[in-house]
Amino acid sequence: MATIGKTFSDPTKWAEPWFISLTLPHKLLYTYLWEMCDHAGVIHIVPALWQAHTGLQVDQEMISEFVETVNEDAERIAIIGRSLWFTEYIRFNQQSDLSEPLKPNYSFHKHVFKLIRKHSLIDEIIKRDKVLLQEFLKIEDDQGNGVSVGETMPAKPSLSLTQALVKPTGKGAGKGTGKGTGREQGKGTPLDTTDDLVIDRVLNPKPALQDPLDFEREQMRKREARMNQQIEDNGLPF
Repeated sequence: MATIGKTFSDPTKWAEPWFISLTLPHKLLYTYLWEMCDHAGVIHIVPALWQAHTGLQVDQEMISEFVETVNEDAERIAIIGRSLWFTEYIRFNQQSDLSEPLKPNYSFHKHVFKLIRKHSLIDEIIKRDKVLLQEFLKIEDDQGNGVSVGETMPAKPSLSLTQALVKPTGKGAGKGTGKGTGREQGKGTPLDTTDDLVIDRVLNPKPALQDPLDFEREQMRKREARMNQQIEDNGLPF
């Protein structure tokens, strides 16, 4: 459920044609969702909960019809995964001046940007508003761990466990089609040793660095266990 906090709402919508044309249930649902979404304008689709809160008959068909009607003349709500997102919510609530971006030195704007990252909305926002996130993205780009406006981070190739454990077939590497059983006498090309390294890392991963406090607690537990064992074996020393 969204974190409920103060939110701005535009009362002039009641005089706008798109809102006037909504049915009473749709008007109630729109107002409810706007007030209950998180600070990025996102709310998870939970029909049973929405129905309990509003008294409306809410199901998937009703939600689809609602979104289609609200977006009839302009996109106001987008379906993102299993959530609804009010596309103008952040701009309206956090920085209504269209020429101004969110400010990295504002703690609440930092909170909003974290939600944007959480919901994977950066590309969606850039498509609609190139200014809103430019200050945050500029900082990330300068630090070398973010993306520039309009760009996305390239996906890093990864190996599944099955892919990592399967060696490519080759000739002459050990017991291959070459004459003999060793690498020296084989006639084919040797196996790429990087595959052996991948397999070794998968089967024998390096342990993560242990926190010093955790290490000290573990040592204390071991010392206590040894003392208890000595008491059981030899009795108390007094």
